[in-house]
Amino acid sequence: MEKKKKPVMKIEPMDEMKFLNLPGKESAASLGIRISPQIREWNAYAIYISDCDDAIRLHGSLGSIESRKNAINKFDTMISMLIKARNHIVFECRKKELKIFNKTDQRNLIINPSKEII
Repeated sequence: MEKKKKPVMKIEPMDEMKFLNLPGKESAASLGIRISPQIREWNAYAIYISDCDDAIRLHGSLGSIESRKNAINKFDTMISMLIKARNHIVFECRKKELKIFNKTDQRNLIINPSKEII
């Protein structure tokens, strides 16, 4: 008797890339995310992180409920750690009385007393 394969849950594709540095900084530092029903013939995701010297790729399956739960956990863990690191840097700058502002860009930039972005 031939074993039946579990049906693969279809997923809509996503393919996005953003540069990580502030405008004017010359570097290829970027973050890319690809979610595809066609990577290696199953639903999968890949995260590409690069700076001017190094690059890494994280990837995994999205073909089952369990693999999707695991992928969500990985994303949540990365987001949590990035927020923690960002908050640490902001706290350290505030502790050293560095001002944090940028109304135009709607992001918090860390500015030193000489007004240079650090």
